Amino acid sequence: MRLVFASVITLLAVVSYGQEIEYGIFCRQNAAGDYSVKTVIILNADQTFEYEFTGHMIRDKAKGTFSVSKNSVIKLSYDTSGLKDQNEKEIIDMAPKVMNYENGRLYEVDKNGKAIKTKRLLSRYRRFYLLGSYSRRKDVFLEKKDGKKPCE
Repeated sequence: MRLVFASVITLLAVVSYGQEIEYGIFCRQNAAGDYSVKTVIILNADQTFEYEFTGHMIRDKAKGTFSVSKNSVIKLSYDTSGLKDQNEKEIIDMAPKVMNYENGRLYEVDKNGKAIKTKRLLSRYRRFYLLGSYSRRKDVFLEKKDGKKPCE
């Protein structure tokens, strides 16, 4: 009887355990060919965030609030009140809206609710010496960093 009771308690503890979100700076920098793409999300303890995307001739900054669900899913709500033109609104539309937190990393979530861990990204080299495309699968997660300037 004790074994069954201990098993049930252990099972409930494991099932109800959710990862605690660590606030701070999350960063990803991909060197895609000659273009450097950098994404930074700063999660603050007061449920606000800052988003920055920098790529070849594109720079986007946004702020907003976020909420965290039980299963470590972060929903980002961007503040669009200060946007001036349609181009800024379209860039915000391309920004991630839902992220999944796992082990100090943020992953984008697809339409089915599954974390996207790898994507096809451009490379300056062919996959094979003379044959193949200029794209390769690479990890695409934002990793928690410490310090003021995490992506350099």
